[in-house]
Amino acid sequence: QHDTVRRNTLRGSVIADDPETRLTLGIPVGHRVEAGVANGDMSARMQGYVRHLRYNGQPVRISEFAEAVGKQWAPPGEWSKAGYSGPLPPHEPAAVDLGSHRDKDFQLTAHIVTLAPNATIVAKAFPGGLWRRGTRNGQGKLLFLRDGRVCFDIGWVGVTEGTTRVNDGREHEVGVRWECRSGAFRITVDGQLDLLSQDTLGGTSTADDADTSLAIGIAVGHQVHGGRADGSMSQQMRGAIRRVSYNG
Repeated sequence: QHDTVRRNTLRGSVIADDPETRLTLGIPVGHRVEAGVANGDMSARMQGYVRHLRYNGQPVRISEFAEAVGKQWAPPGEWSKAGYSGPLPPHEPAAVDLGSHRDKDFQLTAHIVTLAPNATIVAKAFPGGLWRRGTRNGQGKLLFLRDGRVCFDIGWVGVTEGTTRVNDGREHEVGVRWECRSGAFRITVDGQLDLLSQDTLGGTSTADDADTSLAIGIAVGHQVHGGRADGSMSQQMRGAIRRVSYNG
């Protein structure tokens, strides 16, 4: 339905998109940018989800967006691929496996810009970002910042944590790597293996719980209210996640 127009100052003007602009989803827009994030004085970050995005009637793949922070994948039809902070092709979310196969290497990386000491980067979380014990078939997984250091947690199994602080407002490539030959998870920062401050995973490779889904930058916690986790495990990313890659 056509909505009643309250105000219209465009007067039929059609103006080209500036070639330096990029398509984005739900991010704050403003006149000042600090640590890669606008101050939101023009429009604030979307508090919630963007369900079905279409252009001229055709669905838009979120992989075409430059940035998307704080969104979560869900079954096709329920959400319109909300949560892509791509590129991940040719891998669909269900194919992003974070350790189900002990004999297969994998690497997950993301480019981030933030000043936040504690924040989610990528998660395999339960609906709404819930962090709970999985079944005997698997657990949740979480790549996140704690005290500015990159960590990878397997729910109720353990965590591996780096030593380099990356919450300095500069862009960093951060990630986790599973090396089946050595039977170990490695934290990477800017293409280099990071020294570990702790590692309680003990070479354990655990399947992703089938009830989890891929999430980018959302709050993850032990309680969910109104469809959003309380962030008790890791908070929503305050900053930017520019690119996420799975096995390159």
